[in-house]
Amino acid sequence: IWAIQDKEVPGTPIRISLWYGSLADTRLLSAGRQTARRAAIVSPDDTFISIGGGTALALARAAGERTILHDVSKLAPICLGQVATTSAGKLPVEFIFHGASVELRNDGVMSSNDSIYQTTKNALLTAVSLGVEALFVPLLGAGAGGAPASRSVQQILRAIFDLNSVLDSSTLSINPLRINV
Repeated sequence: IWAIQDKEVPGTPIRISLWYGSLADTRLLSAGRQTARRAAIVSPDDTFISIGGGTALALARAAGERTILHDVSKLAPICLGQVATTSAGKLPVEFIFHGASVELRNDGVMSSNDSIYQTTKNALLTAVSLGVEALFVPLLGAGAGGAPASRSVQQILRAIFDLNSVLDSSTLSINPLRINV
């Protein structure tokens, strides 16, 4: 577990850390959280919040699968690009943001640049509104969603860098925020 790179975003109170490892590993979450009072993790999911596999399922299992499935059953479905917030169960963070970066359709699973970007943007805005100081964001739209890792990272970083312009036009203010990608 290590941070590959840790950089400040010039002109913002944001730090971005690139990590390698499983986000269901509590050691990685504890290390990335550092001194943050509140932390959250984005669970990459679909509009039904089905927790169907991959990172979403690993996170649910680490948090306490029964509790998480019970919590999301009250919130689904959500729109593509939206996030639903639950407690984090046994994970060493306060919240799980279940992000609908993919849509299940009759013709297969669909993700797009826009769905990855919007999911990230909404997760960031939710983090700001809840006073989250450390946010863990895995690849979104990848895996079953079919997006290449490079495209997912590109859209996640685009949403992070656009955060200040979104906040400038709103009443939300941002505390120091560490984003662990």
